Amino acid sequence: MGFIELKETAPNKWRCKYEGNYGVYTIQVTMSGGRAVDYSCSCPSDYYPCKHIAMAEEAINERMKKEAKSSKEIDIRALLKNVSQEELVEFVCNQTQCNSNLQKDILLTFASRMTQTTDANRYMDIIGQALDKIDFDEDDIYYDNYYSNAPRLEVLDDWLYKAQEYLHSGQSREALLVCKACMEQFSLWLKRQLSDTAGCMDGYYETRPFEILGQLAERRAVDAKELFDYCRKELTKSLYTSNMRNGFLDVMLALASQVGSEAFLKEQEQELRKIADPTSWDAKRILDRTIRYYQDNNQAGKAWDTIKQNLQIESYRKEWVQHLMEEKEYSEAKRLIEEFLLSHADRRNNDRRNNDWYELKLRIAQMEGDIASVRALSFWFIRERYVPEYFRVYKSTFCSKPEEWETEMEELIKRYQGNSPWFVASVADVLYEEKKAPQLMHYVAHHLTTESIGQYYTGFSSLYPDKALELFRVAIDKYAAANTGRNYYKTIASQMKKMRKIEGGNAVVDGMLAQYRQVYKYRRAMMEILGKV
Repeated sequence: MGFIELKETAPNKWRCKYEGNYGVYTIQVTMSGGRAVDYSCSCPSDYYPCKHIAMAEEAINERMKKEAKSSKEIDIRALLKNVSQEELVEFVCNQTQCNSNLQKDILLTFASRMTQTTDANRYMDIIGQALDKIDFDEDDIYYDNYYSNAPRLEVLDDWLYKAQEYLHSGQSREALLVCKACMEQFSLWLKRQLSDTAGCMDGYYETRPFEILGQLAERRAVDAKELFDYCRKELTKSLYTSNMRNGFLDVMLALASQVGSEAFLKEQEQELRKIADPTSWDAKRILDRTIRYYQDNNQAGKAWDTIKQNLQIESYRKEWVQHLMEEKEYSEAKRLIEEFLLSHADRRNNDRRNNDWYELKLRIAQMEGDIASVRALSFWFIRERYVPEYFRVYKSTFCSKPEEWETEMEELIKRYQGNSPWFVASVADVLYEEKKAPQLMHYVAHHLTTESIGQYYTGFSSLYPDKALELFRVAIDKYAAANTGRNYYKTIASQMKKMRKIEGGNAVVDGMLAQYRQVYKYRRAMMEILGKV
């Protein structure tokens, strides 16, 4: 295991390859003052940054030290002054035959100076040929996909980075040409791949070129009509994935204010007609662009009309219902909610996907002062488990009848406990909320664990400090006898700290610590952790 490549791709920007336990990882690092300030790694580690970043930083600094030392020994620039241009060109060309990285670096650096009659061919052939040479091993695909790291296409990584450099340096035409080549050649390459390979490719290659084109459009750095017409032409091809088709449409939205609304809206309408399912995510993405166009151009009325005309999309229906609520058109808002719930009868009453709709119904009932509906709707949220905000709304509907509430609260507790012989958090939550200290203490004692006493002791410890401390002691003693390991000892320490907050707790904890030092004297980790209590 170790680094098999360490390469500076641009000033202070490095690409490293590290052979690890699960294959070869690609590491991208930006250095500043000897430190990695921006980085990424394709390894499967859950940590960020992973250990490979620090290793790469160290390796890069070591390489730079060696190069600085060697540059003092031999002045390459002075040497090359004694070499003719013909000799140097011949040498470089020969080297590229056996050094693909050198060839790639030369193309990345100098391809913009090529003088073909057709600008697009400048990068099309270079990127297309580089992609043709890529051949993924099945094991690479397996490991990358298994560890949730999609395989990388370094040639596209390099050229998309170059496109961003062109954008920042004001070379907008070059950035545009590179993005076009990346999009078209990647799509052609993807069509030729097996489904397993195509299915696990990183979506970055489908979206990144369009992000750069969007920046070009927003900066008005390219001919808006030319780019708009290019996007329109590419949409007629069956070459692109769904994500890429949406990318073209997003760029057209960024250009809409420059080319006029008619062309943009017409294109959106044509794309929408191609969608078989009007409730689909693809349909929504097209409509979102139309709505955003109207909103960005101070046409709020048309934006709302588009939403109102497409209530088959759930999120639009919610937006329109909320709009009606703001206008105090409660009857129409309720009708639209009920219409949706009836049309989705396959959603059972306990399906959490309905929560938003019941929340809207509850808010309308509150606005209308409909106490019966508020009670029924708030109960819908707490019928299976305690939810504090809805529990309080439900209780508020009994404010004029406290005796009735007491009965209802007992019924809720019975409902939550059901036939379960185990501790039910919702039961304890209701007792805690209602400040039923004796009942809460009895319930915790009946289902005593370090977790239950630690979570609910504040609900009764001020009234019954001695009983609370006794429950803590019994729970912790049992827990300590049954469990070993640092995490368990930390739990014991945490619970003892809670005990110290109770009246008389310091004395009880000190006594327990003295006892544990004798009983568990050979548990060194426990003694170390409890020593901090």
